[in-house]
Amino acid sequence: MERQLNEKKRIDRALRILKKEKVEALLINDLTDIRYLSGFTGDEASALMAPEALFLLVDSRFTTQAKLEAPLFQTLKISKRIEDTIKLINRLKVKRVGFDAKAISYADFRQLEKGLSGTALIPTEEGLRTLRMKKEKEEIKVIRRAITISTQGFQKMKEKIKFGVTEKEVATTYESAVKEAGADKLAFDIIVASGKRSALPHGVASGKRIGTQELIMIDFGIRYQGYCSDETCTMVMGTPTPKQKKIFNIVKTAHDRAIEKIKPGVFSQKIDKAARGYIEKKGFEKYFRHGTGHGVGLSLHEEPRISPLKNEILEEGMVFTIEPGIYLPNWGGVRIEDMIVVTRGGCEVLTLVPKKLKIL
Repeated sequence: MERQLNEKKRIDRALRILKKEKVEALLINDLTDIRYLSGFTGDEASALMAPEALFLLVDSRFTTQAKLEAPLFQTLKISKRIEDTIKLINRLKVKRVGFDAKAISYADFRQLEKGLSGTALIPTEEGLRTLRMKKEKEEIKVIRRAITISTQGFQKMKEKIKFGVTEKEVATTYESAVKEAGADKLAFDIIVASGKRSALPHGVASGKRIGTQELIMIDFGIRYQGYCSDETCTMVMGTPTPKQKKIFNIVKTAHDRAIEKIKPGVFSQKIDKAARGYIEKKGFEKYFRHGTGHGVGLSLHEEPRISPLKNEILEEGMVFTIEPGIYLPNWGGVRIEDMIVVTRGGCEVLTLVPKKLKIL
């Protein structure tokens, strides 16, 4: 019952988009949005939302599941997704249907446009993604559990890291440990990048063996009940060199300065600038090649974006990463990443692994 009440609130918020966008219905093709609004967890569906009716369109594989998981929606069994969507919209005789342009292929759009009678397709500016920015208490509770499971996996993984072990062996240890602890699956292919490979921001675990005095950057996360965790630690095998300590301390200070600025009402670009500005001051601006953070929830990367390119006003309940990094080609790199939730008076670091330079 409580879950249905939450979904009813989400549906009410989604229906307000109709007025804002001046449309009579919303066509939803993004499975994450569908899960958020209906509770349906299948891997193929469409939804149509109108003030008078909510429809979930699934094929015969998912009809029973849809009825169980999405009781607030009317389940429609379909055989041809686009053709049957056209029939439904034409039957409802709506004049303007909003849709998320990022969640539909051009081919599907053209087929819809051709088949609809007297209905205009209107791209909504942000789709439904902005609805998911502020997390409810139950969502944060699930995210905390995901982080706890991930932390257990990290501790097991850290024990595996020794001189001569391959990056893939380290990654496999984490995956086995988190699945045993209750993870649904990994949130992404775990990054284990050692030595010069740590200069690769997305250096997925390889067959390389870990050597002495090498930086080891590990980016890890899981999915639990649909929600993601995401965290990065940088370690060193053996005694760190002065340069390794210097780069790590610059990134750590940038990370800490960004977190210190987080509170409701602050613009996200100010958070990015706190980290990026410090790295620039130290002369390494061209080696920080990505945003300072991103939202995390049912999607690994969602709104808000903490970068120079977007400027959101932070609100209580937003969950996102802070993850500055410096990547020096043919030398190595450092990234430090925590997940943060905005609180009434500031913020809380959700991730549990201390972010100091770990010497193995």
